[in-house]
Amino acid sequence: MWNKVRNNICSGWAICTNNSVATGGRIWLLWNPSLFVVNILYITPQTIHSIITMRGSQQKFCFTLVYGYNRAAERGELWKSLQWYRDCVHGPWVVGGDFNNVLHADDMLGGAVVSLADIKPFQDCLHYCELQDTKAIGSFFTWNNKQNVDTLVYSRLDRCLTNDEWMVEFPDSYAYFMPEGTFDHCPCVFYLQGQPKGTQMYQHVRKLKDLKYDLKKLNKGSLGDIENKVKVAKLALFQLQEALITNPIDQNLIANERELAGELITLQKA
Repeated sequence: MWNKVRNNICSGWAICTNNSVATGGRIWLLWNPSLFVVNILYITPQTIHSIITMRGSQQKFCFTLVYGYNRAAERGELWKSLQWYRDCVHGPWVVGGDFNNVLHADDMLGGAVVSLADIKPFQDCLHYCELQDTKAIGSFFTWNNKQNVDTLVYSRLDRCLTNDEWMVEFPDSYAYFMPEGTFDHCPCVFYLQGQPKGTQMYQHVRKLKDLKYDLKKLNKGSLGDIENKVKVAKLALFQLQEALITNPIDQNLIANERELAGELITLQKA
């Protein structure tokens, strides 16, 4: 699987996984070695903890990649790991990933009521580690169960957390939680600096956020290849998912989102 990803997306990149401590591997950390030097410090079933040096500026920071277990009892080991890392960290520290745990009661919409017991271990961990949510744009809820409106659940399970030293070193950094597309989690792009308006990524984000042109005016029948049809379907889905950010329980939007997602999946398989 790694060879397929490397050849299609990140040829020449380096990789570290936690295959050695988790059956099948749960976390992949990939980087471009021409831009970053990555020193892996610790690997657990729920984390990869590293020190990263940027080759250009020689700035260093600690980075912990997280994928929490589904069961609360098992996540207890995650909180212990983060607290142990805290005692070893000197300087800027960013922690990001899928914690499989909400931090506040209003981080969930639908489903069971969030209790104090559900969130206190996570909150206590972050208090000890002196970590807080970094600035973020895009989707507030980062996961949903893709169900009908009567059983639909939204949760904020994915976060980027930073310490005070990070905000001193990288004051303009922020996280962008993109529309989830056909997945159940929102991808996150983390920026160390604000994006200049002329960059390709800035233009891409603006396209996703604004979509000023009307996709309905596009003559899909005139598009002769699958690649272009996939691009149109993906933009249409992203546009609808952007609307769901402010209207998460709109039945019409939910139904249309499921229909568009199905169309996109069919096109991607063609």
